[in-house]
Amino acid sequence: MASLKQLDSVAHERHGTVGVWKISNLNKLLDDEDTEETAVQHYRDVAGGDEITGSVVVIEEYDSLDADVQEHIAEAWSRLAEEAGVEKSAYVADGIGGMAIESNIETETVQTESFKSIDDAISWAS
Repeated sequence: MASLKQLDSVAHERHGTVGVWKISNLNKLLDDEDTEETAVQHYRDVAGGDEITGSVVVIEEYDSLDADVQEHIAEAWSRLAEEAGVEKSAYVADGIGGMAIESNIETETVQTESFKSIDDAISWAS
């Protein structure tokens, strides 16, 4: 299993059947391919387990949600949600960030929603 211990930009915690990934700065994460791959593999390993049925991705800071970032999210994160097999995936960010991210996730089997509160997102994903 990939470890997040060496990453400054991503932290993980578990709340029952919900995995919560906190990304300190989305743009910095996406700018570093090795860091992003470690985070993606960790999500795949943990969320793909039988014990996790929901996920919450918290974006604590982002510099930009420009077209390139949104396209990357639409392709990579949609595929990742499907591959992991979670039932629900929530996205939390300030302003319209959570809604913008969630609106780019296109899956056939995973319910998605955006929230401003981590607690609300965890409750919904449970």
